[in-house]
Amino acid sequence: MATEHGLFTAALGLSPPWQVTDVRFDPQGGRIDFEVGFAQGGRFVCPACAAEAQAVHDTRERSWRHLHFFQFQAFIHAKVPRVRCQACGKTTQVPVPWARKGTVFVNEVARFFHATFFFAVPSDTWSRGGFSQTSLIGVQLRVSPDQRSGRACLAAS
Repeated sequence: MATEHGLFTAALGLSPPWQVTDVRFDPQGGRIDFEVGFAQGGRFVCPACAAEAQAVHDTRERSWRHLHFFQFQAFIHAKVPRVRCQACGKTTQVPVPWARKGTVFVNEVARFFHATFFFAVPSDTWSRGGFSQTSLIGVQLRVSPDQRSGRACLAAS
């Protein structure tokens, strides 16, 4: 399993302290789920003041939608650490390298939506058909309307 996890860690572009710790593949459900974690005792830079080597205070379970792996929907799940900084006293969630703040999509999905939305199809095509670009792209990627608008948070399975 360590080799498989190392392969997916590399495929997702993760670097220490982040690594894939578990993979759940459901071919009938059409999805693959990656658990991402960090080494026990890992330390992080304080997001508020940039003080280095802050201990983990606690973690929060989060999930993100990734681009498909072949024809399978892909999801990243992680216990995201929060640090209580010894320098500034703030307790802050550590940013994860695969997502932008406030989104349920990984950066690659956001870039795909942006590139497709702005460059793939002339805007007059969409207005004539009565469809929005994001709705048609979302249908193709099997993303719900709430997820496309950012109103929904993905639930870990």
